[in-house]
Amino acid sequence: MTTVESEREIEGVEVEIPKINQEQRNKLADFLNQYQVRLTMKEGWTSDYPSEQFTFRVVYKNGDTQIFTFEREVFVSTRIYQIVNAPLDYNWIQKFERELHSND
Repeated sequence: MTTVESEREIEGVEVEIPKINQEQRNKLADFLNQYQVRLTMKEGWTSDYPSEQFTFRVVYKNGDTQIFTFEREVFVSTRIYQIVNAPLDYNWIQKFERELHSND
């Protein structure tokens, strides 16, 4: 992990989503599907809005992990995407996470 990545981990918010049911999965998909993204040719990325960043870690049944980082105008996985109709509704994500954890 580079210094930039470790700073991002500290400053950003990692959204912990427990196992979710189909209705919750659909709600999250509906939220994310409202955004349009465009692939960029950037090879590196530095956070411009660390306080508005969140990370999803998806763990698959076979143990593989995939990390998705969202920020106001950027979506990063194995590639970097510009969010065309930015900014992301960061408050919605925080509310969604609180709702999920209130069901624990």
